[in-house]
Amino acid sequence: MCDRGRVELPGTSRLREPAQSGVHKAMTIVVGYGRTGASAVAALAADGTGFPGRLVVLERRPERAAAASAAGMTVVVGDATDVGVLRQAGVPLAECLIVTCMEDATTVLVTARIRRLSDAVRVVVAVRDPEHVAALRHAGADLVVAVSRVTGGLLALSVTGVDAAHAARVLLAEGVHQRVPRPGEVGVPVRRCRPMVLAVVRDGIRHWSNDPVLGVIRADDVLIGWAE
Repeated sequence: MCDRGRVELPGTSRLREPAQSGVHKAMTIVVGYGRTGASAVAALAADGTGFPGRLVVLERRPERAAAASAAGMTVVVGDATDVGVLRQAGVPLAECLIVTCMEDATTVLVTARIRRLSDAVRVVVAVRDPEHVAALRHAGADLVVAVSRVTGGLLALSVTGVDAAHAARVLLAEGVHQRVPRPGEVGVPVRRCRPMVLAVVRDGIRHWSNDPVLGVIRADDVLIGWAE
């Protein structure tokens, strides 16, 4: 289990409290800076999500926190199972959280406490054992990715060469299906839909959910995402 409270890391000036670093709405928080978390941070930084004030790393281990700091990230050092630390990291203001804890039990606990702080934040988690997906969905995760399935699925996809829609079904942990928009979803941005929408079929063309051409949901769209 993670150490409680904030860990001081001498000589690392980039480590700071969010109140001092000016974090703001629409930021992304990555919980954990192991291999999975570091890869997620690198991808976010590469596409521009990681510009100053928009990407925060929450990590309890001083050596990993130092590595994130050395990579130029805003870092909060502390235990992600502590609601006070999550609040200090800016969870109530965040748009998205990526949770990459080493233990699935910790991931479930962190996810539940994140959801206590914010109903609106999008929570994406990595899970080691696909059997824990249901518990994570119950805890409030919007999207669960099974790490073991990603590895095996990518190996299979490299041989079969199936299309992107099938790839999403293989790589995600469970329950991807198509549905029509509910009345309350028409006219709102895709990212506000729950369960999480991965793609939208509009006029026979599939768009990933972050495609700016989508704008807001239309009544004749087909939504591809989590099962209810």
